[in-house]
Amino acid sequence: MPTTEPGRSTQLGGAFALAIVLAIVGTLVFGSPPAAAIELPNLDQFAALHGRYAPDGDCSGHPRITVDGNGLGIENGDSRYRMGRFEHAANHGGVDYAGMSVWLMPLQGSERPLLLTFNSKEQPGVLAIEPYERGWDGGRPLSARHQRLVDASPYRLCGHAQDAEANGQDPDEKDPAGAGSEGI
Repeated sequence: MPTTEPGRSTQLGGAFALAIVLAIVGTLVFGSPPAAAIELPNLDQFAALHGRYAPDGDCSGHPRITVDGNGLGIENGDSRYRMGRFEHAANHGGVDYAGMSVWLMPLQGSERPLLLTFNSKEQPGVLAIEPYERGWDGGRPLSARHQRLVDASPYRLCGHAQDAEANGQDPDEKDPAGAGSEGI
């Protein structure tokens, strides 16, 4: 017999069993285990995402985001700062996801206040920024600078909107040809 306090082994066993049941139910209901994130030392492996992003792809406006191998450079009026630590939510779209969206979460200490979705809704050159661990009803608010990034979302690669118009595409089209990307 274990030498623990009376009832303690039952409590721990019950909590462990509950965690296992929830993981199994989550896998059955959602078709995949909970999303995992991988901490990145830099953004070198995402060279295809590098460039300058701004609302409507107009880099004369703000906020303006520069993506490079070292992370993100953010310009918002006179304010300039960098985000250099990220987690890559590799299976945020599910384990069978094979699209072009890439999900990154900038780290601030142990928190991930924002979710960045590159090629959002399967649209090349579109960056969507939304709250992740902050900014939800009833939760802790986003910082003012993060809220400005969310409020200006979505962003486009600079010049991308003009390129789309030149090719006869609507640069404001959210879900081209009914791509059905809701829920991704």
